Amino acid sequence: TGDGDVVWNKVFDSGTNDSGNSVAADSENNIYVAGYVNTPGHHNQWECRVIKLTTDGEIIWDKTFSLLAGKTDCQTIAVHNSTEIYVAGTLGAVSSGWGQVPSTTTADAFLFKIDDAGEMQWAEVTNKGRSDNANTLAIDKHGNAIIGGDSQAALYAGGPVRRMFMAAKTTADGSTVFSNTYRAGLNDSYGSVTGIDTDKEGNVLI
Repeated sequence: TGDGDVVWNKVFDSGTNDSGNSVAADSENNIYVAGYVNTPGHHNQWECRVIKLTTDGEIIWDKTFSLLAGKTDCQTIAVHNSTEIYVAGTLGAVSSGWGQVPSTTTADAFLFKIDDAGEMQWAEVTNKGRSDNANTLAIDKHGNAIIGGDSQAALYAGGPVRRMFMAAKTTADGSTVFSNTYRAGLNDSYGSVTGIDTDKEGNVLI
């Protein structure tokens, strides 16, 4: 409750290793939980798992999404207008691709959109040629999705490679608006976006 009392407490055990990383609610008070689950029969592989619940904690649907044959690690979820659900995370390095997106040889940040029935609408991958991760997600007033995370990039032309702040914006139909890396100072050796939001003018806050 708003006073901190427990209303209900649920465990969703698939029979293997499970992780719940993020939660969101829609305007009808339905609840969405996103995380990942160990792929059956593959100890070192993971699939994204999204569960939709009623406000009383009853399961409406429970689905997994495998974007690549490897680690599909869902880190964050957000809901827009009750019917547009966005999920973001990281695809681990793999040798062959299957499902919604092509194969990759490095870790890449991903964003996908599902409807309120849990059906995939589209998936996008941020691949800057090195390792990319998505940690956080926000939706602006126009329904654009903005992910924040980190990406390996050179500090300057010909300079050393460091992990930089990363942000990418995608429209509701899956078109990329921008995908950028940032650094706070010349000597920064590591940066990662762990919180992101937008203001009323559409500016992105990191």
